[in-house]
Amino acid sequence: ASCTASCPNITHDMPCLNLLAHKPRGPVQWCMCFFGYLPVIFVLMLVVWIQSAYTCCFAFTLCQEGAFFQGGVLGLIGFALGCLLIVSYVRACFTTPGFVPTGWEKVASDDASTVISAAVVEAGAGGSLLLRTSCPFQGVTVEAKSNGAPRYCRKCRLYKPDRAHHCSDCDKCIIKMDHHCPWLNNCVGFYNHKFFLLFLMYIPTAGGWVGATAGHYLLGVGKVPTTPCGINLFAATIVSAMFAVALLFFFLFHLWLAMRNCTTIEMMEKSRRNVWDVGVRTNLEQIFGTTWYLWLLPVCTARGAGLTWPSNTSAPRHSGPDLVL
Repeated sequence: ASCTASCPNITHDMPCLNLLAHKPRGPVQWCMCFFGYLPVIFVLMLVVWIQSAYTCCFAFTLCQEGAFFQGGVLGLIGFALGCLLIVSYVRACFTTPGFVPTGWEKVASDDASTVISAAVVEAGAGGSLLLRTSCPFQGVTVEAKSNGAPRYCRKCRLYKPDRAHHCSDCDKCIIKMDHHCPWLNNCVGFYNHKFFLLFLMYIPTAGGWVGATAGHYLLGVGKVPTTPCGINLFAATIVSAMFAVALLFFFLFHLWLAMRNCTTIEMMEKSRRNVWDVGVRTNLEQIFGTTWYLWLLPVCTARGAGLTWPSNTSAPRHSGPDLVL
């Protein structure tokens, strides 16, 4: 497998928790910021409610009935899954997805670093980019325009590395952009892709655990609960099971994409050729890292800076107009 050239060390956004990654300006943007985080608040409140109902109305009830070991073990497992779900979700929401840094296109050579100037490409008919002079930048990327010109973002005024796309919601070019998720109020990109996948995985895992254990207990009672605690547990069990079944297929879909090293945007592009698939294990290691026992933990283990990627071909991958989401 061939590999694109590596970039020198440059300053760019590293993974970090930032509640206001895109600082609003003016009352209108502050209102939009508030409404943007309403889905995040809703999801967190829903998870906390299910977690508290499972712990207080199920695990504690088992302990009160004399099943101390069973109630303790089931409660601890449910609490651990809930914590992993919440942490994964929070990190997916508030971790910077990775913005394309200015000057990333510097190409290391034996003589000196060379930066492609804006004069290398100019607007042609219909807004297409036309290559006018020889360009050392072409050797850095695999993806290119249909005419061979490097991909350029007019809004950010920078050249885009492979797999980067401009997000109209974030108003920035995102490294290895998958999609902009309204439930995260954030883009899914290079630095938070792992947290997004873990969040999708822990929803059916934790929801299935609550639905299976609490549901088995409620069926064993043999009657519809009438106490406030019983009704609360019954409602939480139904909601957990519903979300577990619904999002299981969504998780499997994104896991399938990750195993193929393909993003949602790349799957939607007209070109079906996937040059980034370098084997299932290597594909997953690019997201989850090489330390296997950290794969299921919401800690950052992404490899590299997301600016260059190994490919399974040396031929340029020409693409049409970039999708702007």
